[in-house]
Amino acid sequence: MVYRGYIDDLRNTDNAWVEAEIWNFHYGSNILVPNLRQDGMAIWKDVTNSRGFLIQTSILHEIARIHHGFFE
Repeated sequence: MVYRGYIDDLRNTDNAWVEAEIWNFHYGSNILVPNLRQDGMAIWKDVTNSRGFLIQTSILHEIARIHHGFFE
């Protein structure tokens, strides 16, 4: 688990807020994921720094660090 806790979100109010558990699973390119949903509910997505809140950006930096990658 990379992060567990409060997430800054536009839907947050004084009485309701968003919390998340963020997990990072890293598979090599030769591993097949047979149980990945095919109905469009789960997708692979490139990560960019074009939008997002500070907490999400810091989590992506941490994941890049774990995998000796780079996230600008």
